[in-house]
Amino acid sequence: ALKRFHGSSDYRREMEDIQRECFALDGEKPKKPWQLFTDRGVRWQLITVIVMTMGQQLSGINAIYFYATYIFEQAGISVEKIPYVTLGTGACECLTALSCVRKNLLSCPQGLLIDYVGRRYLIIGGYLLMTLWCTVLTFSLTYQ
Repeated sequence: ALKRFHGSSDYRREMEDIQRECFALDGEKPKKPWQLFTDRGVRWQLITVIVMTMGQQLSGINAIYFYATYIFEQAGISVEKIPYVTLGTGACECLTALSCVRKNLLSCPQGLLIDYVGRRYLIIGGYLLMTLWCTVLTFSLTYQ
């Protein structure tokens, strides 16, 4: 499966990584979720995942899909066009996800956005843009 997924040349390195990881974890028992917070090796990764998940909830993407019909009606879009607008919103999200996939997952020689820019800058930039637009939205609603 790795050979088919990564191509004929790249899969050996990935297989060696999997085998090294398997040998390193040999005999180690799975941890309970609360034990992860006491493990210094994974504590910051866990905190990062929790904060990023909370940030995603604050970004409102879930609300867009849940309230899509109402939001688009209030924006003045006709009822018969709302399913297409919702589909377009989902397509934009899919396009973003596809453009950010790491090159070793797609066997893409030129690399994509994460490899080109780096995770750190994309995460920080995304949160800064979210903060900026939330501030603009707050001021525009206040002074409307």
